[in-house]
Amino acid sequence: MRSLRTSAAVLVASLAVVLTGCGGDEADPAAGDTTPTAESSTTPEATPDDSASTTPDETETTDAANVGAFPEVEGFTYTELPGAAFKSLNATLKGTPQIEGVEAKLVEKNGDEAGLVMRMAIDPAAASTAGFEEGFLPGFAGGFAGTDAAPKYEDINGTKVVTIGSPDANGTAYAWLEGSLATIIVFQDAGDAEEFAQGALA
Repeated sequence: MRSLRTSAAVLVASLAVVLTGCGGDEADPAAGDTTPTAESSTTPEATPDDSASTTPDETETTDAANVGAFPEVEGFTYTELPGAAFKSLNATLKGTPQIEGVEAKLVEKNGDEAGLVMRMAIDPAAASTAGFEEGFLPGFAGGFAGTDAAPKYEDINGTKVVTIGSPDANGTAYAWLEGSLATIIVFQDAGDAEEFAQGALA
């Protein structure tokens, strides 16, 4: 099994592949169908008020601001991702319109490295697109775990969670979406992954 610090580098490499796929899927329909319809629907009505889009802007601001607010989970602590890995992560995501912010940390249990967690603020328009959750989360979780194994789903305290197990690669990955804030984790031990997810979503 790879070390978690090596897994961080693997994650960075996988991000580019997943984001390219997500970007391509969303760009075509949004540019071809949605945009003209949205403009023609919004313009005839109160353009100055509606175009201000108070609610979406507030959502973007809230999720982007909260992306670094990692949940406190009993029994686990956070340490900083190696500088080179985080720099590569930001470079990979730079210019990706769906991503408004990202933070990642190593997770320790009893003083030992146990996992990785990444939180991403997604553009609310992209996050609300039909099928986005089903396409986006398994791709990231699989890339994070280093496997193309079929995803499984479970409900944790009312939140739909994607789980992908790959004991021979990086471990077990979980991913979930809360509004437009995505959380992706990978742990060496499946029990630790479940425990952390349960605590994070308590």
